[in-house]
Amino acid sequence: MSVKAASGATECPEEELEWTEELTPAIAYIYPTEDTGLGKSIPWLFDKTLQEDYAHFVPLFGVPLSLPIAVRIYTNETYYYCLNTLATELAPSVSVTHIGSREIALIGAKINPQQAGWQEEIINALRHELAVLFVEQVTDGKAPPGLAAGVGAYAEDPNFSIGSRKASGTNPDKPTASWRVLWELTEISQDRGSTIQALSIVAYLVDVYGWPSFQQFLSSLPTEESYRQALKTAYGVELSNLEEQWELYYPYFFNGRWRANVFYDFDLSTFEQLLDAGAYSDAAEGLKGAIAFLEGLGDTAKIEQARALLKEAQSGQEAGALVQQSRQALQAQEFEHSIALAGQAETKYLEIGDQRRLSELSTYRSWAQEVLDLRREAQQVREQPGSRSAEEVRQRLMQIGVRLMVLGDEQGRIAVEQALSEIKARQTTRVLMIVTGTMLTCLALLIVRVLLLRRDPPPEAQLL
Repeated sequence: MSVKAASGATECPEEELEWTEELTPAIAYIYPTEDTGLGKSIPWLFDKTLQEDYAHFVPLFGVPLSLPIAVRIYTNETYYYCLNTLATELAPSVSVTHIGSREIALIGAKINPQQAGWQEEIINALRHELAVLFVEQVTDGKAPPGLAAGVGAYAEDPNFSIGSRKASGTNPDKPTASWRVLWELTEISQDRGSTIQALSIVAYLVDVYGWPSFQQFLSSLPTEESYRQALKTAYGVELSNLEEQWELYYPYFFNGRWRANVFYDFDLSTFEQLLDAGAYSDAAEGLKGAIAFLEGLGDTAKIEQARALLKEAQSGQEAGALVQQSRQALQAQEFEHSIALAGQAETKYLEIGDQRRLSELSTYRSWAQEVLDLRREAQQVREQPGSRSAEEVRQRLMQIGVRLMVLGDEQGRIAVEQALSEIKARQTTRVLMIVTGTMLTCLALLIVRVLLLRRDPPPEAQLL
């Protein structure tokens, strides 16, 4: 059968290849018997890493692949095209690709062991195609080619895919194509620049919304009408809005955010930033999902780190709730309770090293304490005036009443008004008693005077 092959051959070789298969727990390495050198070196060099990658990918994607996965090593492109008549032409730089949903193809003639870094290039290419097979499995083959390629590139070591020359050909400041163009580009795997841009889309969705949401998005592709609808279902946001936010994220990603990759080191810095900002509820909610995700991966170290952050977030939540309760108690004029709650909140904030709301708590505590002190003074002045005159007592109580009114202590203000009323009543009674006594005295004198006038003068007075 005539084929178009990169090697320049126009017809398939007449001789048939004899194949040798080497089985490992998850992978079957298949290579031409006549090329045992390369065939044996590939599993010897890369199988351990690929087995680890497979075990790591299963909980990430939520499904296993049908085993064994075939890694078939073709002698050259001619045999590759002859045996895979529907395969697209490979770019000169592409030496690893996939066929269907169970086979990874490796072109032996395009591998140069003398080239520096060839092993790193091959293992990342194999890892890329392994992740693509998982995408095909999860989405039932419904993922657009650019999305699958983006996930494959995301599965590569980011230091290789972005931190090295592999990111060349990509504008780090602004994307050159839309999501639709990148995702629907059928031969995107032949264009490294477009593949890296597709990788940035995956990184954006995972970084902003988390891997579980991305996994849900992939899982919904077989049943949704389109990937646009699947995006809206998974994220509650239209494609156009997601794309606008991605364009803002794009330079940030190439400026260093590419290091945050859940396949290699689950990034908890976002939650740390939320904690630093005091967004304890958001951090706690996100960390609960992150811990469940990490437990699925079995990443013990990250689980412990996430749990420590969750504990801090929960302490922050509790402290925030105590602040609110202290404020509510203050408004309800439960001043002793407000002071106690403020003290508890302060203790929790100090435990997590957050001093941002301590001044607020100090205000609540000072407010409540001043009210209690004024109430106590009013009671003391009322019951034990000491050397103060009645007027001095009245003036001080009036000052206390005004201050309590400013502080919002209605109960204390009423008590002071009652005390002032009692003082006024006592003063009125005293005045009445004085007036009454004076009047009675005057009346008594008047009576005496009248009686004296009616009395007959003595004879001695008449002699005068």
